[in-house]
Amino acid sequence: PDCPHADIVALYHEILPELRRVREWTPDRQAFLRSRWREKPVRQNLDWWRKFFGYVRECPWLMGEGLAQEGRPPFTADLEWLVRPTNFRKVIEGKYQRRAA
Repeated sequence: PDCPHADIVALYHEILPELRRVREWTPDRQAFLRSRWREKPVRQNLDWWRKFFGYVRECPWLMGEGLAQEGRPPFTADLEWLVRPTNFRKVIEGKYQRRAA
């Protein structure tokens, strides 16, 4: 099935309102999301993306709760960052999960 860009962007805004809003959905951004959608059939439904964004919500570093670099605010993810190939793999492999002390 075709990638429902607008629906996925809407889910991102709904579930992660604290993160930067998508203002321009450029062809490059569309290509990143379309590739993640097509890579595996399990990702070809909105429920999977709802769970993915819910998982991101539970990752403090992605939500801007990490340590700030000198003179800079803490990192926060955005939709483009999340769907870039390398970053996407890191997220789904658990690199940014909250760890027990």
